[in-house]
Amino acid sequence: MSSFSLVGVNSGVATLASVDASGNLQCKDSALITANHNDLVAIDAVLDTSKLVLDNILTKNGEIDTVLDASKLVLDAISASLSGTLAVSAGTISAVNTVVISGASVANMATENSSSVDITGSRSCSVFGNLTDTSGNIKVQVSLDNSNWIEKTDDYITMSSSGDFHKLVSSDVRYVRISYTNSSGSAQTMTANISVKS
Repeated sequence: MSSFSLVGVNSGVATLASVDASGNLQCKDSALITANHNDLVAIDAVLDTSKLVLDNILTKNGEIDTVLDASKLVLDAISASLSGTLAVSAGTISAVNTVVISGASVANMATENSSSVDITGSRSCSVFGNLTDTSGNIKVQVSLDNSNWIEKTDDYITMSSSGDFHKLVSSDVRYVRISYTNSSGSAQTMTANISVKS
């Protein structure tokens, strides 16, 4: 049997009637077909937009990969430059000792001033030695010009029972020396050193 189509209107809605090759009558609502077609067009438009978004994401991922590759090259260069053994060494601390008084006999009521030492840039300065006047006092003096001397009032040196003495001296002034005035009533013997660590 040959197929045919019949188009009619029902309540203002176009209806398509047809008989297929098997003789079955089929009716289709043209409005529904149009609506379905419009939905498919809208879905296709959404898919196109989604494809653009995905393309943009892929592009950004490619840009990120490029940045990561460049960063890896930089890190590889840093790693290569730091390869090997990292050695840390401390500067050598040197101590310079100066004998400023060597077995000097200091008469009663006499004053013995030592030679001076330049302590510029030093980390520490020590004064040590021996004085037979175990009750005597040794004064630390400082100077800017190695000529005019000022007594350092916070650094007095007293002797042990055997006459040994030691004092760690702290000062921002350039020159240091020591001074001893003998008031014991008899001559005294003195030896002194100034040691500087830099």
